[in-house]
Amino acid sequence: MKNFFKYARVDFYRAICSRRFIIGVVGVFLCMCLGMCVDGGYNISVLYVFDAVTYGIPFLLVTIFSAFPYAISIHDDEKMDICIY
Repeated sequence: MKNFFKYARVDFYRAICSRRFIIGVVGVFLCMCLGMCVDGGYNISVLYVFDAVTYGIPFLLVTIFSAFPYAISIHDDEKMDICIY
C-alpha cells in the first residue's frame, strides 16, 4: 500500500507539473474565452456562453485540449514499457 501512494504521488506530480498539462489548461481557457466572443464584443449571459461553448466548435477544441496531456502520457508510458495490462 505504501508503494501505491508513492507511485500515485509521482504520477500526479508528473501530470500536473508537465508542460503538456499547462498547454491543455491554457488551451481550454482560450477556447472558453473565444467561445464567449460575439460580434467583436463579449456577451456575459451565462446561458448563452454555456450554449455556445457546449454545442459549438469550442466544445471539440476543449475535448482535444483536455485529452492531449493524457494521451501523450499514455504514449510515453507505452514507449518506455511502463504500462502493464
